[in-house]
Amino acid sequence: MMEERGAALSFKRGMSIIKMNEKIDASGTRKNGLYHLDMAPMSDIAAVASLQLWHERLGHVNVAGVQRMIKNKDIDGLMCSAMAVKDVCEPCVYGKAAMTPMPSAGGVRVTRRLQLVHSDLGGPMSEPSRGEALYFGTFTDDFSRWTDVVFLHKKSDLLAEYKKWLKKAQLRTGNKIKVLRSDNGGEYMSSVIKALHDENGTSHQTTVPDTPQQNRVAERLNRVLLEMARTMMRHKDVDQDLWADAI
Repeated sequence: MMEERGAALSFKRGMSIIKMNEKIDASGTRKNGLYHLDMAPMSDIAAVASLQLWHERLGHVNVAGVQRMIKNKDIDGLMCSAMAVKDVCEPCVYGKAAMTPMPSAGGVRVTRRLQLVHSDLGGPMSEPSRGEALYFGTFTDDFSRWTDVVFLHKKSDLLAEYKKWLKKAQLRTGNKIKVLRSDNGGEYMSSVIKALHDENGTSHQTTVPDTPQQNRVAERLNRVLLEMARTMMRHKDVDQDLWADAI
């Protein structure tokens, strides 16, 4: 990267020289097979700071870790003028916060097919398939984990595909779908789908917005399908419009 930016590098007698516009910008000394950049020592003023400031200077590393470095003298010249730190470091809270794992749903596992069906929509893809599809939808039976995949030109096509899948699934299993679990996407929340559920006596469970973990069976399945398709296509170096065939 230095070379791309016009720097010239030379190595001679255990030294490395980095020049920019014929001017020496930096140098390094070889120690144990590695070239260490020659750094000017920290000034006495810069080397003395509060524990809070060292915490910030070192990329908001754990305060206990900074205290350990000071105590063990891991860094030459690092001196601490005050050990007080803020009760709450707001940048740490913002930058390091992570969502806690979703608790297990618990309860009794389903005992028959179509008692619970998971569904999710994937896409839009980067380009249409050879059948002009931009999306794909999945329906997974929780009991058997049997999955059907449908391909859609647009999101609103899900309704027609769901009706066809529902008729086929109920006919083949002899059971009626009891619960459909999906996210809050508009394609799942239309009045027509609601009327269809009312007619079949189906309950519709939806996830809390921005909480895909609650629909993890369908979400994980869609990710796995996409990863498998992408990997196979890369392996055989085929055109991107074959993504639906790969899935």
